[in-house]
Amino acid sequence: MVSRNHLAITREGGKAWALDRGSAFGTIVNSREIGGRHNSTRAPLDQEKNQVIIGPATSRYIFLLNVTPEESRPTSV
Repeated sequence: MVSRNHLAITREGGKAWALDRGSAFGTIVNSREIGGRHNSTRAPLDQEKNQVIIGPATSRYIFLLNVTPEESRPTSV
């Protein structure tokens, strides 16, 4: 089971980041392990396509995440 508090996606300084929020099994972002027993708790997301695995490499929770550049996003009216 995956916690709804496992992972956060944020944008800082125009760059998108994946943050592991203290999970026991960690997160894998574009082959980079964060959280769990790893020292790093965040990883940058690439423009366009990203693979995010919630939990260990054997996890069934594999997501493809598309990041749109900030200047391409529609502005609210």
